[in-house]
Amino acid sequence: MNYKEMKQVVELLDSLPGFDNYAYFEEGVREVKRDENLEICEIVFPCGYLKKTIANKYANSSEAWVLGYNENILGVFLVA
Repeated sequence: MNYKEMKQVVELLDSLPGFDNYAYFEEGVREVKRDENLEICEIVFPCGYLKKTIANKYANSSEAWVLGYNENILGVFLVA
């Protein structure tokens, strides 16, 4: 991971309210996956992941990040 990518990951993690309360906050990043627009869509940690998805609520949709491992969800962060 180069400096530019590391900076983007840090900015993303800093934008998630409460993320610093999770153990993943102290973990190293194993891999960063990007979508077709080259935006970060998943961050892989040694013991889990943080994946970008869309949360729909009453016909409004917003960006959400799901923190988990395997099929287990530990947290969901909504981005305004």
